[in-house]
Amino acid sequence: MSTALDRLDAVQRDALERLRRADGGVERDLLVQLVETSCLLELAKIDATRFDPAAYLQQCLDVVVELFPVTGAAITVQVDWWPEPALEAGAPVPSVEGSRADVTIDGERVGQLTVGRSVVALEVAGFAQAAAAQLSSGLAACVEVERQRRGASVANAMRLAADLDPQDPSRSLEAVVEQLAAFSGTEYAELIVDHPVVGAPLVARAGIDAALGDLPSRVTSRELEVGLVVVKRAGPGVADDHSTDLMVSSVLEQLDLSLTRIERTMRLEREVETDPLTGLGNRRRLERVLTGAIVRAGRYGERVALIVLDLDGFKGVNDSLGRDVGDLVLRACARSLQQASNGYDEIVRFGGDEIVVVSQGSDAVAAAQMAECFRSAIPAAAATVLPPGRSITVSVGIATYPDSAGDAESLMRAGDAALREAKRAGKDTVVMAPLVAPLALDGARPAPAGEQRADDGAVTGAEPPEQARRRRSLFRRR
Repeated sequence: MSTALDRLDAVQRDALERLRRADGGVERDLLVQLVETSCLLELAKIDATRFDPAAYLQQCLDVVVELFPVTGAAITVQVDWWPEPALEAGAPVPSVEGSRADVTIDGERVGQLTVGRSVVALEVAGFAQAAAAQLSSGLAACVEVERQRRGASVANAMRLAADLDPQDPSRSLEAVVEQLAAFSGTEYAELIVDHPVVGAPLVARAGIDAALGDLPSRVTSRELEVGLVVVKRAGPGVADDHSTDLMVSSVLEQLDLSLTRIERTMRLEREVETDPLTGLGNRRRLERVLTGAIVRAGRYGERVALIVLDLDGFKGVNDSLGRDVGDLVLRACARSLQQASNGYDEIVRFGGDEIVVVSQGSDAVAAAQMAECFRSAIPAAAATVLPPGRSITVSVGIATYPDSAGDAESLMRAGDAALREAKRAGKDTVVMAPLVAPLALDGARPAPAGEQRADDGAVTGAEPPEQARRRRSLFRRR
């Protein structure tokens, strides 16, 4: 069944055809009025609030060219924070041809509508003025909605920046950068966070990178004491918008305050999660840090290395020289590990003389290099507090996520098993856990706990029943 719009199109086509045949007189004048009116009515029916300004204006131009007998139409508009569009429909309108009319918002000229010559010898100037007035009205509504939307993005960004999730700050920062990318005149936003609250440096991106389209862009950066940087890329034709720059800076300052607040809270938590003898973390911290590191690694396609160390001969030192000397050895070893590791590694005294290092972002090669460094640093540190002729060495087991295991509990078991192999191999050595899921970062599913994979990635067998019975809880003392 034909709709009212279909009937209007039919009337419009019939009027245009009669215009082409008419020589003049009253009928032609009525037909011209009918064509102009129907075209303006069609422009008025476009709901400007449903579109961004460029899409709204393009649709208007398409309607003009389709319903009014002209060769083409073009428009240029510039609104402070909005890239100046040069839109057209139909055939290009030469600069010496066509009728022009101003496009205004609140009485201020913001652009110009150009309507090409008529294909049936109509007077176009009056229509251009009427069409420009209609476009001005719709554009004002469209721009106001766009301002409100972008204003909401500023408010949302401030709210998110003020209320970072202390348990998962990286996800909160992703939400903040998405709002930054929706700011006035912004096509792309990048947030780089180098702060202890998020662990290893985090890069979050949102929007469309203008550089990918080979378009010139303006870059605005802000850096604060906590190591935050925002890069804002705007499209061509955007004048410097100081108000937007101020809003970006305000969000960053709020992030600064939030991260500082979370850091203070974490410092208090660390006091509860700290081993009083060595100053290293305790098991409670290991559970929190390892779980969080794997969540982040799974989200961003990173790796996590778990390095488990056990001091060879430490029991003999305690038995023959006393616990006081043993405590000195543990403190010396803890200091050497802190000096040998980077600032993003978490070092935990798991119990007795066993120490665990969680290194976020480290693969098997980097973990092996770290382990060898520890293997030489620890004996040297212990020698400074042991009497001549006494020494200790260290055995090391390494497991990496997602190569060795797909979750925190399985990763701890894999590292623990690698440490036992190092002990059986004669101590003072480093053993790497088998890589059961080497393709996990490329989209392959990590092997479930207890499964092993052949070189081609196929599951070859489940964990033997007797071995399954010996599995311990992740943080249960050995």
